[in-house]
Order: sequence, then C-alpha cells, then structure tokens
Amino acid sequence: VRRQLADHELYVAEFYLKKSNYRAAAGRLTGLLKDLNGLGLDAKALTLLAHCYIALGDTKKAKAALQDLVEFHPNDPLSEQARDYLASHRL
Repeated sequence: VRRQLADHELYVAEFYLKKSNYRAAAGRLTGLLKDLNGLGLDAKALTLLAHCYIALGDTKKAKAALQDLVEFHPNDPLSEQARDYLASHRL
C-alpha cells in the first residue's frame, strides 16, 4: 500500500512538472521523500526535486537534493548524472 501511495505522489509530481508548476511538484516530492522513502523511488524523486529547484532558481536546494542523491544512492544510474551535473555547473 505504501508503494502505491508513493507511486501516486510521483505521478502527481510529474503531472505538475508537465504543467510547469514547480512549487507544487516540489511539495509532492518533498512529501514523498519524507513520508514514503525507501520504496525504490528516492533517486528519481531527488532528481526531479533538483529539477524543480533549478527551475525555481533555488540552486542551494537543488545542490542539496543532488548531493543527497549521490550520498545515499551512489549505485543508482541517476547518481552518476547528478555527480556530472554538480561538477559541470560547479555547484
């Protein structure tokens, strides 16, 4: 049941992203990471959260999300992309 809730939160966050409502998407993703973590969606949620913060102009929070991705999910393919982004944008 928790995984179904997490999948739904991710679905809604992606809907908000498609509508360029980054603040709403960030809220959904933050809630997912806080309340429904450890269900296999954390790396994707952190990546999308960083995207939201970049779109909102909050590079400090984007950097924190990407660093969490690299630190807590080092073997996920998204982690390598996060490392590259952090390095290339000097965050």
